[in-house]
Amino acid sequence: MNKLCLRSWYYQGTGGEDDARRFYGKLRDAVQSGNRFPYDCAYQVALLHCSVDEHWCVGVQVLNGPEEEDPPQYVTLEKWFDECEADTSGSDRDVSQALQASVQGTLQQRYGPQYQSVETFGQGV
Repeated sequence: MNKLCLRSWYYQGTGGEDDARRFYGKLRDAVQSGNRFPYDCAYQVALLHCSVDEHWCVGVQVLNGPEEEDPPQYVTLEKWFDECEADTSGSDRDVSQALQASVQGTLQQRYGPQYQSVETFGQGV
């Protein structure tokens, strides 16, 4: 499966940015301290800013991941967010097909150049 799980915060001003940065930081810190990504495949986690409506989001892209899960639910990834103590409250979730090798590339192909990665980490991408 090549999927992108996107969490978006639509608060105007700094509220959405702070929440997205905190969420991204929890995932990054958890991986750095040994909490492995839940799938054994290439992945990328990206903190992104959308300049059109000034919202912030975090995309988690899974490339060549397992097919056994029901992608619309993405239960394993949501469980990993919980294990990393990454707060998803206040965010909207969207799961869709990954179109490019990067989160930014997928979002730009889908929506245009207004999506820019601010920070990324991952493996095999």
